[in-house]
Amino acid sequence: MKLKRVEEGKVELFVPDVEIPEHGRGIAFYNPAMRLDRNLSVAALASFRKIYLERFRTEPVVFDALTATGVRALRYVKEAGVKECVACDTNENAAELARQNAKLNNINLEILNQDARKVMLERNFDVIDLDPFGTPANFLPFAARSLKRFSLLCVTATDTATLFGKYPDASMRRYFARSANVGFARELGLRILLSFIIRECAKFNKAFVPKLCYVHRHYVRCIGLVEKSKEKTNEVLKHFSPLYVSPIEWHTKPFNGSYFVGNIFLGPIRDVAFCKAVEEFLLSNRLDGAEVV
Repeated sequence: MKLKRVEEGKVELFVPDVEIPEHGRGIAFYNPAMRLDRNLSVAALASFRKIYLERFRTEPVVFDALTATGVRALRYVKEAGVKECVACDTNENAAELARQNAKLNNINLEILNQDARKVMLERNFDVIDLDPFGTPANFLPFAARSLKRFSLLCVTATDTATLFGKYPDASMRRYFARSANVGFARELGLRILLSFIIRECAKFNKAFVPKLCYVHRHYVRCIGLVEKSKEKTNEVLKHFSPLYVSPIEWHTKPFNGSYFVGNIFLGPIRDVAFCKAVEEFLLSNRLDGAEVV
């Protein structure tokens, strides 16, 4: 497949020369429309790295679990200041392209051609970024186990038809909550994904505290701090409640014409101080997307 050279942030990349991103998946998936998300992710990781350095006086180890062209991992190193980043893809062509792109940018990356779940079973990381094609549900138990005692977890879901109420049975199978086609379906879908992430982390006595969670275009993104603590995990779980909805309203108790979604996280989905740090990074580095924060 023919490749073309593009620029994103401070890196250059070889990517499949296709009109529709999905057509390049045989080599490596690259969607230029996700640049906004990657800008926010770079800013979020830079903000977390500052917190981590102040706390531990050492660098966090980052795992880009489904790296494709390597763009996210390369930008984490080049723009967020990450010193050690492991990139992984089960597609041999993608792993090779990521190596080419690392060489192009003169960046030292450990690039693995393996199943990310196996890597997360065998190794532990301070930051894990999950950006799969579709649902992240199959990867989250492995990520929750792999994360260290104080870490950052970034999760993307693109199965929005499932999360936003078109396929409520699929939502129940994947996330243990039944989505609904209501006027606030986007936030509901975000909270269904967020609830699933929190539960998976809680199994390992790890509290997932939302720092920046949002819906944009065709995806849902949840970024949160993870701390291993039974007490903090219990505090996060206190924000769960039964949720009943109708097309225009929601309550924590049944009401006339209501539909039971499940036990859902109803706490804050962002941290103001963290979002402010992300915004300042975006503005100071002249990255698009500050208005989203």
